[in-house]
Amino acid sequence: MTRTRTALAVLLCTGCHAYAPASPAAVRPGDQVRALLTVEQFSAFEDVLPSGDRRVNGTVLEAGGGELVLEVPVLTQVEGMRVQSLRQRLRVTEAGVADLELRSLSRGRTFTLAGVAAALVGYVAWDQLLSDAGRSDEPPAGPINELLRIVFRIPS
Repeated sequence: MTRTRTALAVLLCTGCHAYAPASPAAVRPGDQVRALLTVEQFSAFEDVLPSGDRRVNGTVLEAGGGELVLEVPVLTQVEGMRVQSLRQRLRVTEAGVADLELRSLSRGRTFTLAGVAAALVGYVAWDQLLSDAGRSDEPPAGPINELLRIVFRIPS
């Protein structure tokens, strides 16, 4: 049972997306990317990126001419049920990117996760259906008239 729980936890943590290595010349506007900035490039954005992490996730707005314009989230505010994400545009040179990965939907992971979730829901429903928790051999307490309601009356 411990192996099953561990495998399920690993599967749930992997998510539905995968990252594949890409070159700055191969990305297009609208692509979701994860970039590792060089130390020199990161030092130019140190005041803009409060996390202090050289790895940034973002959307490519412009690509070409030896530069990338990335829109990256810098702050997320939660007020009640409203979530607001503040984003910053970064102009990065291709030389300022040490590693670039393109985000894509992994159909295999998504279908596996959906299958596991469906099996789990089916198991819980089947278990509840077969359980004896709600069954009793004792008749209900009190007069039977209070427990029954007549919904339809047939005129005679």
